[in-house]
Amino acid sequence: NTDGAFSTLFSLASCGIIFRDSRAILVGCLAESVMAKSALEAKVLAIIHAVQIARSRGWMSLWIETDSLLAIRAFTQPSLVPSSLYVQWLNMLFHVRQMRLRFSHIFREGNGYADSLAGFGLRHVGYHWWLFVPSCIMTAYSRDQGGLPHFRIS
Repeated sequence: NTDGAFSTLFSLASCGIIFRDSRAILVGCLAESVMAKSALEAKVLAIIHAVQIARSRGWMSLWIETDSLLAIRAFTQPSLVPSSLYVQWLNMLFHVRQMRLRFSHIFREGNGYADSLAGFGLRHVGYHWWLFVPSCIMTAYSRDQGGLPHFRIS
């Protein structure tokens, strides 16, 4: 799962990425500060970084879930990607040809881990990689592993 966050108040952006295996067990997750001018740029960067990390770790089967329909459409319509990221996006598309890639949309309520990680990235500048469940997603992760539902009340 991937997500990006952007704060207009502080002009900060971040990515949140969680990697899980076929049984939904965490194998790694990331919160990272990025240079982006919008939430869309941050979400696109999260996907690009997820593919780069997966390739570097030899994870050649990847299912990307994001709550951005626009980012999903960019897989088949690269012109939707912001011009500042266009070359990086095309490079990523070239590399995923060597992978088994699946991508899909997930509603924000189902993307809570990546959303929380992206929020952590806004509050804690830098690159944060975990091989365990970090405290910022522990409650949601435990509920999910226990088969409990997720609710969002607005």
